[in-house]
Amino acid sequence: MCADTVTITTPDWTSSHIFSSDDVTGTFDGLTQGTVLDGEMPVVDFTATAKDAGDGVLLYPINSEFGYIVTDFIGAVEKDFLLNPEYEEGWIGDLHGEGGEQEGIVVSNTETEAFKTPAVLGTWLAGLGGNTVKASTEHYVVMQHILSDQQFPDDPDALYPLDNNLKVIGGDYDGYAIKDLLDGVDVAGIGWVDIGDINGDGVEDVKDILEPNETTIDSNIAASTDYSVTLKDDGKLLYRWGNAIKKPNDIRLEAKIELPSEWSIKDSPDDLQKLYRITSAELLVNHTITNNPNDQLRPEGLENEAAIGTLPTYQILDDGSWVTTDDYYAGDGTLYPAGTVLKDPALAALWATSELAAIGAVDGAEGFTNAWYTTMDREPFEAAFDESGEYISGPRWRLQPDKYGQDLPSVVIPLDPSLPPPPTKDEVKYDVGEVTQTVINLLDWETPVSRMSISAGWQDQAGTTDINGLNLSPDFDLSVYIKGDIKPATLYNAELLLDYEEITIYAAGGTITGGAGDDYLVGQGDNTLIGGAGEDFFVLSYGTTISDANILSNIITDFTVGEDVLGLIGMGASTVELDTIMVDTNITQTVVGSDLLVSVGGYDLVTLQGVTEVLDATSFMTSTQYSMTPEVFVGTDGDDVLRGTSSPDVMYGLDGDDRILGYEGADTIYGGDGADTLNGGDGSDEIYGGDTAADLSDVVYAGDGNDTVDGGAGNDIIYGGLGDDVLIGGDGADQLYGQGGNDVLTGSSWGDLIFGGDGLDFINGGGGSDRLNGGAAADMFYHAGVASHGSDWIQDYDAAEGDVLVFGLSGASSSDFAVNFVSAGSGDGAVDEAFITYAPNSQILWALVDGADQTSINLQLDGMVYDLLA
Repeated sequence: MCADTVTITTPDWTSSHIFSSDDVTGTFDGLTQGTVLDGEMPVVDFTATAKDAGDGVLLYPINSEFGYIVTDFIGAVEKDFLLNPEYEEGWIGDLHGEGGEQEGIVVSNTETEAFKTPAVLGTWLAGLGGNTVKASTEHYVVMQHILSDQQFPDDPDALYPLDNNLKVIGGDYDGYAIKDLLDGVDVAGIGWVDIGDINGDGVEDVKDILEPNETTIDSNIAASTDYSVTLKDDGKLLYRWGNAIKKPNDIRLEAKIELPSEWSIKDSPDDLQKLYRITSAELLVNHTITNNPNDQLRPEGLENEAAIGTLPTYQILDDGSWVTTDDYYAGDGTLYPAGTVLKDPALAALWATSELAAIGAVDGAEGFTNAWYTTMDREPFEAAFDESGEYISGPRWRLQPDKYGQDLPSVVIPLDPSLPPPPTKDEVKYDVGEVTQTVINLLDWETPVSRMSISAGWQDQAGTTDINGLNLSPDFDLSVYIKGDIKPATLYNAELLLDYEEITIYAAGGTITGGAGDDYLVGQGDNTLIGGAGEDFFVLSYGTTISDANILSNIITDFTVGEDVLGLIGMGASTVELDTIMVDTNITQTVVGSDLLVSVGGYDLVTLQGVTEVLDATSFMTSTQYSMTPEVFVGTDGDDVLRGTSSPDVMYGLDGDDRILGYEGADTIYGGDGADTLNGGDGSDEIYGGDTAADLSDVVYAGDGNDTVDGGAGNDIIYGGLGDDVLIGGDGADQLYGQGGNDVLTGSSWGDLIFGGDGLDFINGGGGSDRLNGGAAADMFYHAGVASHGSDWIQDYDAAEGDVLVFGLSGASSSDFAVNFVSAGSGDGAVDEAFITYAPNSQILWALVDGADQTSINLQLDGMVYDLLA
């Protein structure tokens, strides 16, 4: 199994989701298979004839609005879920383990739809025999290399310079040149037109004329005799010279992963919701390697094209040029020898005076050459780290495929990009169908402050559905787009790892001063803020809203455009994304003398001293505010039944034999005295039995989520359910069942019975002689090394599975331990048990049932592991 590097080894928070067919999204309104009601049209037709995917997995057809109906020379129209219920958008089936437990899904897409276009309007070039090659790119220099011998736009020495006189197709400006529209021209039937900065991004360019268009060929296109240009949904230009367009059918999946409860819970409605800075965040997805480099991961619905993975190796010369240091090949087999120019300041200067620059095309403005985009000496799905292990750049937000994508379409990633392509079977880096783990850095973003670096950014627009059909919630919402053709891919699970810290919220009226680093400064209004050096994030007038008319104005003395960001959280500001046209928001900006005044909804918010230019969308981070006050339920001294809500609850059973049901949400449950039955339900719950002698035997079902359970007094039975749980038996002879997830199980006093279940479990029997069973996967069995801990029996120790014994006293050496094989009549009567004794006090620590079958018995001492049988 190949896998990406996980950098968060001891996260403050972890939570996970196992994929299932319930996750499939069918409509832009957010209908998923799991939310289909009885009698409604399903997203997955489980009554249809299934396809056998092998290994007992049956695939069923999917209906969705994310496919297209295509017509040659006309375009593509999105399907309607109700009007076009064809169930032809792909196939899905649930993957189960030997015990019937959900382990993931298998998905298979359908063949990509394609339609013919007039010459130069397509993204693919169709040839004889049905063969197609990609004929589109985000980079003019790549297209230039294919279609022309020119070295830069308007190159006078080129034998065949490209025609850059782009004219509009369709709409009011049909047939008019982009340059004329920007300079001013008399348009028939309209009169004099000077386009101006319509989108408010600070420049007048082609993006003020075209609307995003990736489906039609009769409007919102600019074309010359050699190529055409459209605007992508992400705001980038796409250069095209083909005669066909392909429209893949997305199979969209929706996963919800729990976030820390303190991000959204407050004690009373009048309290300020706490804010947290996320210092590191990684998403781990276990799956099989796909055959399509466009299978996307969209955390919180976000698409990040700035996450580009590793970059080519180069050195910078005195003239500013970037040149390669080694020989590498391009995807078409061209050798780029050492010294190949990747970035040329002279090309940037020539671009600045070209017709392309005049219409606002910026992709050549930095002087990057074709070699920069097409060398195979890059790995878009692999992160780059510095010497300390910190991210330089994260991988693309994609499931790991076997191909590059982008400007290296259909090129398989080799182990060694310095070898001539195509690679042989033994020279490829990734094999389709191989199990892998994709890790993406959720803080990798194209502006100084990512919305995912602050807790409120993860909960923006909770309770709504985004434009792509993702239901947004207070938890972490993940979309997965599967676009690969036909060949099935398996998705197992997704896991979220977080490190975070609380942000200080300063009172209104004071001065807030940052330091030399990247500061997150939060004030409640009427503050003077000084960020200092670094890229600073200023959250202004926190806790105030437009509707309450209580916004107090602030001053920032050292705001630096392009480095610092303004945070507008919960005050009612319009949503600002990276491509937002600021003039369409309720955020207004006015230059007053040598300062910039920013207002929201008509209320003055902040004066940026020394700033005399209007800010674009990259200088803002907006978010709605989500918070919740737990509901409190209190029982009586009798036998109660308490039922919680789908939100976080605090529940007290008090005396009596109570039955308490938390349901969804991060609940806190106190059973109190008596023989209670406590059920946390979904969510990361805290559950406590009673702690007095009057507390009898409780039965606790923690449910799904990362739960913490303390049984307290009495002989308790505790079931962890799914999630990474902490289960503590407390006083009494308890039974602990970790079940799914990586659990920490502690028996405490008396002789306990502990089953780890699935996952990497840490099992501490505690006081008394306990009976332990780790279950599947590599488990750790802890002994404190003191007499009161007792002698623990381990039923299923298996070194080959990764099980390890952990000794709690420091300073011991492996020579202090002896292993004796004696039959005690447990397990297989023909196989001796292994008794591990600590010689300094002659105490038997562990008895391994059928231990004589082991070829290794691994013991961890002070962090080091030793084989006692070596």
